[in-house]
Amino acid sequence: MLTAKKISELREKPAREGKGGERGDEVLGSKLRALRQQHDLSQEEVVEASGGLFVRSGLSHIESGRQNVMARQLVWFARFYEISVDSLCDHLYPVESD
Repeated sequence: MLTAKKISELREKPAREGKGGERGDEVLGSKLRALRQQHDLSQEEVVEASGGLFVRSGLSHIESGRQNVMARQLVWFARFYEISVDSLCDHLYPVESD
């Protein structure tokens, strides 16, 4: 359970960078690109499957880390690729044991 103290710590703690110094949105974009490629899908196929949630240029910008992902897009990606939102974002706030 999240305590007020833990919430306060998370607010003060900056999101972690990727191993190569990439920003969080760049790491997430790389993960999303890798998932798309693992499923042997083109950007156009993902855009079509999204039912209008994305346009191709927007998906391209997300995958390259130039555009932030909105919460509803993140949830859509997780459902589409059958992966948890947490596993998509684990690079931002690593789980720490108390």
